[in-house]
Amino acid sequence: RAQICPPGRSLIACVFCCLQSSGKSSVLESIVGRDFLPRGSGIVTRRPLVLQLHKTEGGQEYAEFLHAPRKRFSDFAAVRKEIADETDRMTGKSKAISNVPIHLSIYSPHVVNLTLIDLPGLTKVAVEGQPESIVQDIENMVRTYVDKVK
Repeated sequence: RAQICPPGRSLIACVFCCLQSSGKSSVLESIVGRDFLPRGSGIVTRRPLVLQLHKTEGGQEYAEFLHAPRKRFSDFAAVRKEIADETDRMTGKSKAISNVPIHLSIYSPHVVNLTLIDLPGLTKVAVEGQPESIVQDIENMVRTYVDKVK
């Protein structure tokens, strides 16, 4: 299918999905060259994160969220906190997931133009505080995103 892509933008999109707690965050942060993702045990990624990397010609690295369009983040610890806060805003402090994505753009001379999609890790059983349908919910979410980038 044909798509129009502005100069400097990427048509390449990679969906990151594997088992929970298998190191997805470390791989994504290695690609970006910054620590910016929430960490913890169990299910930490509870909403899709659509991460658009934009190569710049120098200057300071910064991040912007679609839900906070006029706010630039140059402190990547603040990016981590914003992802966690925005996740909790939609899902509460529970272990539930949401299909509503968080859109984050990172501008840096150290990245290539690329879109990465971080999804909740696959699991085999629901744990306390999760709906019984979480296994199927995550699988459905993964299929939806994989089908979009085919």
